[in-house]
Amino acid sequence: MSNFSEPNPDAPGDQALSLSVDPSALQRTGFQTLLFLDMVGSTKLKEDWGDAAAVAIIHRHHAIVREILSRFAEAHEIGTSGDEFFLEDPDDPPGGL
Repeated sequence: MSNFSEPNPDAPGDQALSLSVDPSALQRTGFQTLLFLDMVGSTKLKEDWGDAAAVAIIHRHHAIVREILSRFAEAHEIGTSGDEFFLEDPDDPPGGL
């Protein structure tokens, strides 16, 4: 599932990145491993490289995270916001994700 909008050249800063959440994630129950990821230094990245370059780097980061996530059979992406990820591995014992 792609949760990232394409950069909008008319939108300043973070407005070029959108929030999306998998609605089915709101219905799950039981033991779950949850993982929140946030890129350190993304604000400085935008300041130093500009919004367009920073968004391209964040997109690359997301692609790498999604490739790694694909190695875990039950794990999946619940949502993203800017440079942040919210991942879940349902019914997984500790240490899975």
